[in-house]
Amino acid sequence: MWTPVDVRFKGLLGTLRIHQQLVRDELSVLKAKVAHTAESAAEHERGLAAEERRCAEIDRKLSAQKLQHIQEIKNILTEGQKG
Repeated sequence: MWTPVDVRFKGLLGTLRIHQQLVRDELSVLKAKVAHTAESAAEHERGLAAEERRCAEIDRKLSAQKLQHIQEIKNILTEGQKG
């Protein structure tokens, strides 16, 4: 007589389900680790971007000051040539 597949391979199917769940659980853990790593990298990038903006602001201020000094020296020299 023919034995149904689910009855004949009941033990094997149960083992496969257990292994399937283990693989799913490991995949969930891996996804969580990847998400955590990505978030950590994004946080680090945000910190670097903030530092870069801060340095750029300092550079802009220093450039403006230097330009002002150059303009003052130019004015002094121009007035000196007139006098």
